[in-house]
Amino acid sequence: MSNSMPNSMDITPPLPPSTPLYLVHFVHRHLDFRMCEFDSSIHLSSLRPSDVYKRSTFSMIRPFLICTFPSDSLALEVVGRCVLVKGVGRLLGTGKNEKECRDNAVEEGGRIVKMEKDKSWKFNFTTFGWKHSKSEQMSIINQFIPLVDFGGPVRMKGADVVYEITMEYPVTIEGEPVKPRHDHNGREIKENMELGPMMCYFTRFIGMGGRGMGEKYKLTKRKYLGPTSMDNEISMVMCLAGLVGKTSYVCDPFVGTGSILFTATVMGAQTIGMDIDTRVLLGAGKEGDVFTNFSLFNLPRPDVVRMD
Repeated sequence: MSNSMPNSMDITPPLPPSTPLYLVHFVHRHLDFRMCEFDSSIHLSSLRPSDVYKRSTFSMIRPFLICTFPSDSLALEVVGRCVLVKGVGRLLGTGKNEKECRDNAVEEGGRIVKMEKDKSWKFNFTTFGWKHSKSEQMSIINQFIPLVDFGGPVRMKGADVVYEITMEYPVTIEGEPVKPRHDHNGREIKENMELGPMMCYFTRFIGMGGRGMGEKYKLTKRKYLGPTSMDNEISMVMCLAGLVGKTSYVCDPFVGTGSILFTATVMGAQTIGMDIDTRVLLGAGKEGDVFTNFSLFNLPRPDVVRMD
């Protein structure tokens, strides 16, 4: 096996063979804000973006970014704050097709990936910009199984170790396949069937991004909303871009229904808000008031002042 991973997104200058590489998988939404959020989270972990990835390797319409972190735990810490990141995996191999990816797989300390005794395992298969049949997925997975020295039983739910094979195909900025497999009638487009992926990645799953936090606090789970209540993901990106944390003090001079202060409080900040409109602060009838959502999630209430 080769000690390098040929890749259209190579990190330069060349890294030592012992440097761990990771694959960060972004969601395909709020494309303009993904790197702002990611860079801010890197700073909060006392790292520099230039030490984690090369800016030229990032493309707005591609959801994958190869990075380097000192450890799995630090990689998970960084992506765990990001609502625009699906997850991160330890990069074991990459190539322009499954054969090249397999042949250039990087090991975790040996000629094959060695698992601890009795550790359960499973393989996941992910495609971006294309659709593979179940039989095609299994055929590709079977090419990678010889790379792993399995230590325990396969377990489809709750496995100790999860290996992932990800196939990336080109998409438009809207996330639609550039060369779809099927037409609008569900029939295969023959001239597209011979096209291969842009890149194939082989990873060991490390953990999820901050999507769970976005789901937990999304607007539909709050009781007090208004016509200007900010989208939950955007408020989280804004607070992270402002490096909001437990030592922060956040002031919103146009607090409204408190969307920004709510997110800042979730991130541990002390908060204060102002607004001239007492109707939005005090609410009306059964809808609640600016403090309702804080009480609903057992969060500290902000200081709120009526002023112009």
